[in-house]
Parts: sequence; C-alpha cells; structure tokens
Amino acid sequence: MSDAQSYIQWLNKKLKLNNYSIQNKAQLLNWKINRGQIYTCFLGENIGFEKSKMSARPCVIVSTQRINHESGNVIVIPLSKNIKYVRGTNKLKYPYHFVLKKSNYPKLQFDSVIQCEDIRCVSKARLSKYICNVKSDDLKAIRKRLKNALQI
Repeated sequence: MSDAQSYIQWLNKKLKLNNYSIQNKAQLLNWKINRGQIYTCFLGENIGFEKSKMSARPCVIVSTQRINHESGNVIVIPLSKNIKYVRGTNKLKYPYHFVLKKSNYPKLQFDSVIQCEDIRCVSKARLSKYICNVKSDDLKAIRKRLKNALQI
C-alpha cells in the first residue's frame, strides 16, 4: 500500500473515530480510565519516527487521575515489540525505556518496551480494548524513565 493510500485509509478511520467522539461525548467524559492501565489505541498513520499503525496498538495510560476522570483526553505512551539493547548485553540502549515482560503480563502479545520519548495526548475515542494493569512497582519505574525523558 502506498503512503497516500495509507493516509486516505487513516483519514477514513479518523473520521469514524471523530463521529464516535461526537455521538458519545458524555460517555467518553465519564469513562473512568486509570493511570497504569493498558488499552489498545488507534494512533493511525504518523510522520517520521512517530509510532504508526493502522490497527490499534497497546498504550499505557500515564496521565493523572484527574485528567483521566474529567477530560475527554488521556496521555499515553505506545508500547513496541522492538526492544533495543546495548549490543551484547541485556541492558536497555536508552535510559528512558522500560520493558514489560510477557511472562509478567500474559495478556500482552510480546515482551514490550515503553518508549517514554513517545508520550502523546489522545482522545478517549481512540482507545479500544482494555488489556491489563501495570503493576505498581513497574509504574514507578516508568514514572522515573518518563522524568528522565522529559528532564523534569
């Protein structure tokens, strides 16, 4: 499929998500999503090195409970199965990445890396299937890496 076809296909999907958002505004605003939950999310066709996928990909919710409970948007970080290690080691290449092992999270399809540099705000309308909750110790480690990525 060409880039133009992919963007047209994504535009059609995005229009459907927008219509869903308009028709279900109150429901989306009242949807009580929690930090640390993983949902599939339609991120669509993006530019450059941004995560792109026409189908929904897993994303962890990192926004505050207040945002999650009062807004129609949430802050997410996409998961990727492309884990990058320092050559010849099991040490992650980047200090702002964190791995969720499938052995600890059996509902994930793969060992997955949370790349904290890919943080983004999305409409709740983009969220689809609930997958699982991140364990509190792992959530603390993700928070640490997010602070590292943002230098805050």
